[in-house]
Amino acid sequence: MGIAFYGRSFTIYCSSCQEPGCEYLSSGNKERSHPNLFENAAVKAISWDDDRWVSYGDEDTWKLKADFAKSQCLGGILVWAVDYDDGSQSFSNGLAALGNDVNLDIFTGLTLSTTKKTTSDRRNTQDQ
Repeated sequence: MGIAFYGRSFTIYCSSCQEPGCEYLSSGNKERSHPNLFENAAVKAISWDDDRWVSYGDEDTWKLKADFAKSQCLGGILVWAVDYDDGSQSFSNGLAALGNDVNLDIFTGLTLSTTKKTTSDRRNTQDQ
């Protein structure tokens, strides 16, 4: 399950539809705005001027996604793209703090193998 360290802005097609899944005309630009949380989509959005919309993730949406990943027995979550974080690593630090605060524990039960296999090992096994 992916967690984004960036937002997407849109100019929406119809001002009466300002939620995930609505049609849009083009990309948008950043202006004054207010955030809304759409829990069922695990996304936050900022809207302004009746036709502008930005979706993004933060600690609230990351927790929703981590909880969903756990409920579906997924092996974990990943960040795309970690290099989009700011110079103070605000997103990375926020995600780390969230993991510590709520004990996301999404890696429990996974086992890692340190045995290296080569293609020749596989071929030999199949030939037997």
